[in-house]
Amino acid sequence: MPGLAQSSSPSSSVIEGGENWITISGDFCVTGDKIGALLRREALYSSQLTAWRREREAGALEALGRRRGRKARSSPEQKRVAVLEAKNARLARELEQARLIIEVQKKLCTLLGLPTAEDTPAPTGSES
Repeated sequence: MPGLAQSSSPSSSVIEGGENWITISGDFCVTGDKIGALLRREALYSSQLTAWRREREAGALEALGRRRGRKARSSPEQKRVAVLEAKNARLARELEQARLIIEVQKKLCTLLGLPTAEDTPAPTGSES
């Protein structure tokens, strides 16, 4: 039958999308015996009602954060800025990596007893 959920669970009589109607009905039930009557009438478990309520709350909160409509078009300047920021971040990572490599090389030279660039005297420029 179209529109019916295809499952072997006791909630197989629940029409697709009917979870929302059942959770709203459950919200209006003031006492536990009315909720119990609703669950028996719809052949549901209380855990299903709880899960549907959680999904509804999560969906409601998620829907509030979403912006509606088309995304704003970015101008050529914004695209260029994004490209330059990405390039800057990449170069900063490469610089940090190079500094780390140089530091490791200095420590290795110190351990092996080899002279480092800091230890060797700089050329004075006059060799006469």
